[in-house]
Amino acid sequence: MSDDGWTPPTVGTSSDPRVLAGSYTDGGTILIGKLVSTILGAVWLTFVGGWWAIISAVVEVHVAMINAGADGYAGIIRAMGQGGAETIRITWASAFRAAVETNPLFAPILLTLEIIAVSAIFLELRRRLG
Repeated sequence: MSDDGWTPPTVGTSSDPRVLAGSYTDGGTILIGKLVSTILGAVWLTFVGGWWAIISAVVEVHVAMINAGADGYAGIIRAMGQGGAETIRITWASAFRAAVETNPLFAPILLTLEIIAVSAIFLELRRRLG
C-alpha cells in the first residue's frame, strides 16, 4: 500500500492499467508481432478519432450555413418592405452571427462568403423587381 492509501491492482490482471515491458519480450527476444499489433491498434484508434472529429466539424459547418441561408432569405423578404437600410443591417447581422456560431476559426471566410451570396441574391432580386 502506498502513502496515499491507494492499493495498486494485482500486476498482470485485466484491471492493471500499466503496460509492462515484459509482456512484449520472451526470454530476452522482442515479440515483434505483439508490439506491431499494439502500435497499429493505437494508430487506428487515433485515425478514427481524428476522422470522426473532422466529419463532425464539417457537418456542423454545413448545418450552420444552411441555417444562415434560411435566415438570410427570411431577412431579405422582411426587409423588402422596410427599405434598403434594413436589408443591409439584417444581411450583415445574420451573416456575422452565423459565421461566429459556426466556428470562430472559419468566421472571416464564412462571413465574406455569406455577404457575397446575400448581396448577389438581393441585387438580382432588385434587378428583377425594378
